[in-house]
Amino acid sequence: MIVLFLSGMVAMILLRTLHRDISKYNELASAEDAAEEKKDAAETKAKVEGAVLHAVAKAEEEAAQKANVEKAAKAAQEAAEDREEDAAAEEVEKAGAEVQESTGFQSRYGLRWG
Repeated sequence: MIVLFLSGMVAMILLRTLHRDISKYNELASAEDAAEEKKDAAETKAKVEGAVLHAVAKAEEEAAQKANVEKAAKAAQEAAEDREEDAAAEEVEKAGAEVQESTGFQSRYGLRWG
């Protein structure tokens, strides 16, 4: 009976020690997991912020390019309009010169065009 009692006491001591060791191991593992999860969360956050900032920068760049294209198109249109006006003015001058020559207006009255 005493052997049984002492064997039970040794078993209880072993179970208690084993339980403490397992608890410490689990706490250590959960702390490592928590640190890893925190690191993963920080990396994910950085990736998301980077993607958002990249998208914003890309949108701003596209808007700037669009504005530059619109400015260039407007400048080209204004240049074309200026050339058309110059061409029209030259045609008017030529027509006036032809009219002058054909009518002899300049020679008759001593007046000059232009």
